[in-house]
Amino acid sequence: MSNTVSILLHQNIWFNQLTLEFQQFILKRGKLKYLEKGQVLFYRGDEADGLYALINGAIQLGFNHQSGHEYLMLIAEPVLWFGEISLIDGNPRTHDAVAMKTTTLLFLEKSDLFTLLNQQPHYWQHIACLVTQKIRPLLQELEIQGEASLLQRVARRLLLIISGYQLQSSAQQRRIEMSQEKLALMLSSSRQSINAALQQLEQQNILKREFKHIRILDIEKLTYYAEESSVHQ
Repeated sequence: MSNTVSILLHQNIWFNQLTLEFQQFILKRGKLKYLEKGQVLFYRGDEADGLYALINGAIQLGFNHQSGHEYLMLIAEPVLWFGEISLIDGNPRTHDAVAMKTTTLLFLEKSDLFTLLNQQPHYWQHIACLVTQKIRPLLQELEIQGEASLLQRVARRLLLIISGYQLQSSAQQRRIEMSQEKLALMLSSSRQSINAALQQLEQQNILKREFKHIRILDIEKLTYYAEESSVHQ
């Protein structure tokens, strides 16, 4: 595996917490996988084939309900690991994974991973930590959903995305692959309401709206709006 991929993986908190043996196993056994925009990585209901790390690009994770309503769980940006839930419970994939642009993934095959886990059963704790580290911030979002203003929820969700759902070593100013429609789906709101919240943040020079993108300009101010509910009263 190239030094570039190794450096990127070390930006992820979960990867940094692994033992050196586990890290070396991933770098040795992992395979790069490339997707074009709109290409499906897997569908909801597919059998789990392994674990993925998003190295470059963006992946949309969600599904279309039989009623016709689209549910968007999250948009994954580098460097984010995903696909672990089906590895743990053995059940099919819970959502569709679709590339939003040209994307590079590191793929760890299920058979290879299980060989290591059978030899080192205590490594299952690392897999469990991968789940809990992603669930914890999402549970916190659910906790405030009924009390926080939409402006605060928008700010919090943008922070989650640029921090890799709190799994990146640090959040950096960046351009998020995110349309207002997608953000509205994630927050179960209307596009008009999301547009108004983004406009307010843009007026404070916190972000800049671009075509199907949101550019974060001031993380410190965005954090203030995300954490200080009093500013939204």
